[in-house]
Amino acid sequence: RHLEKKEVIIMAIVNFVKCLRTQTVGGLNGVLNYCCQKAKTDYEGRPLVSGVNCVPQLALQEFMNTKRLHKQTGGRMYYHMVQSFHPNENLTPETAHEIALKLAEQIPGFEIVVATHCDTDHIHSHFIINSVSCDTRKKYHSNMDSLNALRQASDKLCLEYGLSVVKPKQQEKERAMSNREYRAYEKGNSWKMDLEICIDECMTLARDRSHFFKLMEYIFSA
Repeated sequence: RHLEKKEVIIMAIVNFVKCLRTQTVGGLNGVLNYCCQKAKTDYEGRPLVSGVNCVPQLALQEFMNTKRLHKQTGGRMYYHMVQSFHPNENLTPETAHEIALKLAEQIPGFEIVVATHCDTDHIHSHFIINSVSCDTRKKYHSNMDSLNALRQASDKLCLEYGLSVVKPKQQEKERAMSNREYRAYEKGNSWKMDLEICIDECMTLARDRSHFFKLMEYIFSA
């Protein structure tokens, strides 16, 4: 029994990042720019950034064009999902990106930017999902049923690629924000936006409190 418990330490985790305060055009632009950074996505000379139903470099315009076309410019602008792997997992960033693209296929009819970060030993992929379908004009709704379906799809893909799986834990945290911070968020050019994205990302990736602080230390010492 003890051996079985040790064997499931390695894991692939799928979670949605809380981003309720950045649901503006500027916030969407900010998260796209953050996730698609060359320094984070470059692998053997090419960025691991792909678009599903969109071109990554034009994603902001395409997301907004879809919203305008279907008269769905209000409310939530996007969803931000992360699929992460344990550092001890035996896979390359290229394979992680391939798995991420297959997972994105589980959300058909939506424009999605997939960016795999390989600047640390903790390989993970970001999914920026347009809130409005480019096919049906319907909005995407994230709930426990849809999240569990994506986690099951991720587990199935991991098994197909010979990787291990474990039930993930959700981690959430909220804090208040001043009016000045909110205006900066709307413009999409606040260093605090970058900081909050980093914190949300570390909270999503961290296995425990100690691991969270190690991830934060790595980011700010880089």
